Amino acid sequence: MTSDLVGSRCQGINAMTLRQRIRGTGLAQHEVASAIGVTENTVSNWTTGKTTPQGENLVRLVRYLREFYPDLTIEDLLGVEAA
Repeated sequence: MTSDLVGSRCQGINAMTLRQRIRGTGLAQHEVASAIGVTENTVSNWTTGKTTPQGENLVRLVRYLREFYPDLTIEDLLGVEAA
């Protein structure tokens, strides 16, 4: 699954979409951060576009958000072309 999520097609996360998805869960950024094993500052940086989740952090983030959005695709969060 990791290779599906972080392949060479990745252009970078859409910070606004990520921010909206996190808000839609009803959770605070620190709760999302705790659930996926990163700091609140890290999630904040992702949602403002300062940094992007990479590797296992990206995988954990998408898996976690799929608990709230079962039909979520990686294309919803990343600037990638559908295969």
